[in-house]
Amino acid sequence: MEYTNNPELNASATYQFWCWKHKLQGVMQLLSLLSGYVYSEADADTVAYGLHPTNADKHQSFEYDLTSTHGQCRVILALDENNRDIVFVATIASTALQERIQFLARLQELLKTIEVDFT
Repeated sequence: MEYTNNPELNASATYQFWCWKHKLQGVMQLLSLLSGYVYSEADADTVAYGLHPTNADKHQSFEYDLTSTHGQCRVILALDENNRDIVFVATIASTALQERIQFLARLQELLKTIEVDFT
């Protein structure tokens, strides 16, 4: 599946996952950190605005470019049609950067399984 007309990005690795909408800005900040992109409040506003009309089931998505000093990273976002609190995320990034993204996603999944008793 081609996400862009840029052949260099099409040759890059793709990784897909979902997150809760209220955690999306944190995910975007982590992806920015990995790519070296300086993610600002203006970026957060643009992403929030661009996400609103999306629908994953109808293939309506919003793309955001986080390419910077550490590598190329394009993020494709879409809300779930039935549960508007779920965001589907696809990252298209250089191989080295994609390995870091996958590591963080696996770490997040592992941390979800850990139960902490604060009593």
